[in-house]
This record gives sequence, structure tokens and C-alpha cells, in this order.
Amino acid sequence: MAATDFPFTLLAMRQEEAVFHRALKHAYAARNIVPPRRNRQFYINRKRVQPYWLFFNVFDRGGFNYISLDKINWYTVSKFSRITDTQATTFSWNAVGARGVGCGLYIPTARDSSQGQGRGQAQLLAPLQTFAHGLQPVPSHSQSYTYGLPENYINSSSSPFFSSSSSSPSKFSSTYSPIPSYGSSNSSNPTTATASTNMSAAATPAMMDTMTPMQTIMVDTPANQRGIYAPSAQQPPPLPVEPLLRSMIPDTVPKIYSQCLRSLEVGSDGDRDFALHHLVVISDERGDKFKFEDFGGLAEYLTDLVMKITRLISGVAWFVDYDGRREIPYGCLAVSGTEQDPHIAERVASLPVILHGDDHVEDAESARTLRWITEAALVLRNMSMLEANARYLSEMPIFKNCLLIVLSSPRQPRFNEALNHMLDTLEQVCPYWETDENDPLLPLLLPFVDSNDRYHVVTALKIIVLYSMELTTFKRLGGLPGDKLLVLFNYSYLEQDKELLSMTLDFFYQYTATPENINEFIYSEWLHHMVPRMVSLLLIDSNDHVNEIVDQEEHKAPPTASIPPVPQELKALLLHIPEPERCARWLSCLFIEDAECEITQLALWKAYQDCFAADRSSGGIPTLAAADFINAVSATFSSAQAQVVPGPSARFIIKGIRPLEAAYHPNGYPYFACRWSDPSPICKIGFTDPAQLHEHVIRDHLHLGPEDAEDQPRNCGWESCKTHRKPSTINVNELVNHVYTHLPALKDMALPPAPPPGREIIQPRISRTFDYYPTPVDENGEPIGIAYKAVLILRNIIRNLPHGNAGPSYGFKSWNYVFFFAYRNKLIEIADYNPTLRSDIFDLVGEIESS
Repeated sequence: MAATDFPFTLLAMRQEEAVFHRALKHAYAARNIVPPRRNRQFYINRKRVQPYWLFFNVFDRGGFNYISLDKINWYTVSKFSRITDTQATTFSWNAVGARGVGCGLYIPTARDSSQGQGRGQAQLLAPLQTFAHGLQPVPSHSQSYTYGLPENYINSSSSPFFSSSSSSPSKFSSTYSPIPSYGSSNSSNPTTATASTNMSAAATPAMMDTMTPMQTIMVDTPANQRGIYAPSAQQPPPLPVEPLLRSMIPDTVPKIYSQCLRSLEVGSDGDRDFALHHLVVISDERGDKFKFEDFGGLAEYLTDLVMKITRLISGVAWFVDYDGRREIPYGCLAVSGTEQDPHIAERVASLPVILHGDDHVEDAESARTLRWITEAALVLRNMSMLEANARYLSEMPIFKNCLLIVLSSPRQPRFNEALNHMLDTLEQVCPYWETDENDPLLPLLLPFVDSNDRYHVVTALKIIVLYSMELTTFKRLGGLPGDKLLVLFNYSYLEQDKELLSMTLDFFYQYTATPENINEFIYSEWLHHMVPRMVSLLLIDSNDHVNEIVDQEEHKAPPTASIPPVPQELKALLLHIPEPERCARWLSCLFIEDAECEITQLALWKAYQDCFAADRSSGGIPTLAAADFINAVSATFSSAQAQVVPGPSARFIIKGIRPLEAAYHPNGYPYFACRWSDPSPICKIGFTDPAQLHEHVIRDHLHLGPEDAEDQPRNCGWESCKTHRKPSTINVNELVNHVYTHLPALKDMALPPAPPPGREIIQPRISRTFDYYPTPVDENGEPIGIAYKAVLILRNIIRNLPHGNAGPSYGFKSWNYVFFFAYRNKLIEIADYNPTLRSDIFDLVGEIESS
């Protein structure tokens, strides 16, 4: 298509996407191919693509041939073309497949226009049916690439796909084989090839311009869907796999894991970003675990990324040498991948520090490297939580070299996150390493002991304690400086931080288990303070437990057998209340809850009926039925229960209530009944105020007035009186004072009423209580916790102290006497309080006495 026949300029198509689509439609129509509708999606490998963005992104970067020199360029193009990185790996391959399908879209440049050339220097391919319907599956080796296009186009000289660097179609022919003829199953058929060539030659540009576009409908045929119609017999057999290699291939492995491993093997920046991002999502966000042994080299690649920490500090990278024969790259330091380097810490310490943590100088490359280090350390940390991976890392010499590099590097705040991850990883791996006095790892952990970061202190202590924990060899923590031991001993006073205190005692338990360590610091001040400090921790985290021994049980007086009478005043109040509230008030005025007492249902029902019998007979006051009355009792008293006592004759009782000694007013004051029985019957008038009862007895029974002071024959008619029962001449004042002894004492009625008294205690309860402070135990009753660790440390010290005397400075006493005799009585006292550790403490006291 000549430049004069093409009415669109490159600038116009770049400025407006609609112009680009019209130009694309124009180019399709010029080749007698149905142009796709604007609202249809364009696809490459079944992924949606915007041809406008794809066209100019490839064009601006030099064309297809130029950007294909580096795979990273296709990642960049895919990003701007709305294709994810995971799909960009096959993006260029699909573009290669699209080169044979399309039409020439030639954009004249200013230079070409000025020279009057018919075609521009920039030859670009506009995708046609490949975008509209998606690429076809890759045919087998016996099939040819055909896409159902007219033969006069198939063998035409098409322009290269998005190739701005190609100046003629002949250049394309040298780099890409021509497409076989349409409809042929064998590309070597000379007859078909000749016929196609003749048809191509017969179709002149003038004829093509006058041809009417043919409307076609895409259908699945063996020509455009060879993957569907191709018989399975034509598929090539799978390549044979060596037996040794087959054992290295996992049976079922998620595809993303293999993709991450392959990306790390490639080693480009984009591949590393892809791999680390997905590994972090897998291990940290989703919490999935996989075994390093199923992915050979994955742990090594992650370790190599973490070792780049020296590159950000000293500008020096590490080259891992696994065979000892490869040439070391310039600017790198070699580190063995098959054995531990004993001098790696000194080599790192000798490197100059180019960038400090407070320089605030960081470019994009440094930030990217720092992110790699942190993410790789996080993946190692998460994967090491699986025991199989922890064992796998413990057998890798390069991993220990990596730890030595990280721990010996200068402390900078930007590496704190990666350092924490590596310490966590070391915590999981160190139980499988042998303890060696010459191990360079232990001296690198000691600076963390007195760090200002609590997390570093606790984690470092955990690592030291867990070192060689899974091995059967004897562990000796020797050669530790005294200042570090003093710092650790001071941590034992931090009782509020239970985790740090517990880890400190774990360390000292292991340290004091060796006699050499005790002898080394026998004259140290902190060791002499260790014993009283451990003694003071023997009751930590204890619970107050009271043990009571009862020598005599309590006995109360039996409840009164009779129900108190209802005073007339109280009865008048109850008659004005309707049922069933009246029944509830009557019960609450005459009864009280008592779990140990009971009353028969018949007696209770009879007392209720007798109280209101006179009023009920007159027809004015109805009462509850028996069933409703029993329900009212249960509703009034929460502890009342209607029960049937089995026996020869069943007894129906109300359990949980007893009668009061006297009736109570609804306001809570008790009634004091008059018990004057001379003359009989007994006066039953009740008063809530004792003063009114006094006045009633003096005036109505003794018949005394203010002026009656002469001596006359009088007697005391109180029911239980036996002193002045018979009439006699007695002084009035003496008689009145005698009567007052039967009456309740006066009280202030303005005060709130007191609760009803309980039953009289006729035999008090006598018991003895003992306070105990047991410390924690496990589900099997075995002692655990800080207190138990303290007694174990004391046992280690007393058993590993020197057996000779302490010299003249201590009066030639034994070392056990010097350290423990002053605390013997205190230990006995604590053993009495703490039943959990009683046997262990008494064993310790026995060893003190035997020395």
C-alpha cells in the first residue's frame, strides 16, 4: 500500500486512538480481510491486549527485532500493554507467531515523504485475526503453520512485525522462514508452492485495491484448530528421563513453586522480583510450607541473596564457589559453598564501610537489593519452621557462612528486619549443630546479649540455649567473658519480664551444669550473689492456697417447731392485699430461707388457712387453692423446693425454709408479742416498737400509773417467770425492774431494721488453716516454671562446687558451707510453704547438711 493511498499519519494515530483504529481498519480492508469491530476484544494467547498500546510501545523501543535481543524488554512492553509479569514469558513467542499473519501497515516518515518514496522506513505490522480470535495452538512437527488466509496473501512479502529497524522485506526473509502454502500438510510440496507463487504474482496492487472485501465467519476447522483435530498418534512421544534425574523430580508440585525456582535461576532483576514476591506470599501470607529438598538450589539462591548485605555496606559481593575451579568475577570475594570458612568473620570485619546507616543515601538499585535481602531472609525464616527444612539448612555449609556474614556485618537500622529474620532462622537450625569451643558463631551472638533491642537479647539467649539441643553430645558453654555473664545475671532481677527471666535461667542452668565453669568464676561476685537470688525466686508465680483442717463441726439449734402467730395489726394489713400477693407477703413475714431446714406442706397450708379462716368464712376473703399455694411458696423463696420423702408413709415437705421466731412487719421490723398469762389465756398483742410493749405491760397488766407508788400485793404474770409468780407485797420499782427483764430493750426506730437472726449456734466450728504457695505444674503434676529452674540451678551449683576448703579467707570452710549454709533455714521455710518443690528443696538441704 503506497504512502499516498494511506491517509493517516503516525502523529495523528499517536495523538488519537480512534485514528489508529481507523487506520488499522483501512489496512485490513486493503487486504480484502474483514476488519474487526471496534468493540471486540483483541487477544494474544487468550489474553486481552489493546493493539494501540502494543503498537506504539514496541515502535518506540526500536521494533520487534531490537527489543527481542533482551527478554527484559518484553516484560516492560507487557507492563504497558496491560499484561501481567506471569504472562509476559510467552508474550514474545506469540508475537513471533503473529508475524506471519497480517497486512503491511506502512507509516511514511517526513524523510520518506520528502524523497517521494512509496513506502516509509518504519514498517509495522497491524495484527488481524490473531488478535480478534486468539492464536491457534502450536502445531506438531508434522504440521505446517497455516491460518486460513488467501493464498495471494500468504506468500506475499509482508513487513516484519513491529520492526522499525527493517528497511525492506528482504531483511525479514533472512531472519524468518516463509510461511508454507495454505492447505498443505507438507511444506515441501513443489506443486503447491509453485501455484501459490504464480497466484501471488498475478495479484497486482491495482487489482487488490479494487477487490471487494469478503464477509467471512470464523469456524473451527482442521486448518485453524489443529490442536483439536490432530490425532493423538501424531504427537511426538515424550522424551526419555534418566532414572537419576527422575528421582529429583517431585511427584506433585504446584507450578508456581517451579516458576519461582526457574526465575531465581535466571537471575535477572525482574525474575528475582517475581520469585521473591510469590515466595513471600506463599510462605508468609498464606502460610504454606514446602521442603527445600524438593527444589534443588532454592535454599542456595535465597542464601546468596541474603549475602548481598555486604554489597550495601562495603560495595563487595560474594561469589559462592562450589567446585573450586571457577574464575572469581571482578569485585567479588570468594566463599566456599561446600565447607565452612573459619575466617569469614575476620574477612567481613576487615571490609571498609562505605555506606553507614545514617547516610540517607540510597538509590533505586540499593533499595531493590535491600528488598531482596529482606524478602529472602523472610522466606528462609518461614520455611525453617518446618523441621525438615531446618535439618536441611543445618547441613548446608554455605548457610552457616551466610549467617556469619550477616552477624559480623556492621549494625545498621536498615538491616534490622533482615537481621531479625536470620536470627529466627538460626533459632530453628542451631539445635542440629555441634557445640564447639572454636565455633565462630557463638562470639558473634554475645554482642546481642547486652543489646538495647529486647528482641535481640531474648532471641540470642534462645539460640545459645537451644544450640545442640537435638544432639546427644555433651554441651559445654565455656570461654564466656565475665562481663557478659554479669549482664545475664542482672537480667534475673527483671521479674516483670517473665520471658527474659525464664530464658536467663535456662542459660544459667546449662552453664552451671559444668564444674569447669563454676571453678572459673568461683571468686566472682556475681556467682556469690547467685545463690540468694535463686532462693528468692523459689516462690515466684505461686498461687495462694489455704488448707483447712476441721477439728469440730458446727452445730446449730433446731428451728422452732411452731409457726409464730400473726398480730392483729399485721393481719389487718394483709387483708387489704389481693391474692396471690397476700400469700407471698404472709410467707415473707413468717418464714425465712434456710437450706438445712424443712417444714411439712400440711403444716404450712394449715397455718395459712387458719390465719384467714374467720374472714374466709364470712365470704369476703378468698384464699389460694393448695396447688397454687405450693407454687406461691416456690416463687417467694428461691431455695424452697417441694419434695416427697419416701418411707412407710410418704412425707410431703417444703425444703429450704423455716419459721421465724416472731412475725415481721413488711417494713422489716419484728413484732414483739406480749406473753402475759395472768390471768390466762396468754396475751398475744404484738408491737414493732419495744417502747409500746413496755407501756402496754405497765398500763394494761400491772395497772400502774404515775401516782401508784404504794406497796400492794402484786405479781409478775409473764409466761416464763418463776420468781414473782405469786402475789406478794413488793416495792413497785423493784417489780417494774423485774418485769423489764422479760421485755426487749428499747431501740431507735429511726434506724433501718436489722436482718432476722440466724439459728443459735450451740457448738462452734473449730478448725486450723495453713497457707501454702504452690508453684506451677504441668498436666502430669510435674513442676515447671521459673521457680523449678531456680532450684535446679542451686542443685547444679552445690554439686559442681570444688570439694576442697575455701581457704583462709572463708575460715577453711567447705565451699558448700560458704555458699549455702546461711540460707539453710530459709530453704526449709520455703519448702514448708511450697509443696510443689518440697522434695527438691529438702534434697538440696540434705546435701547442704552432708557437706
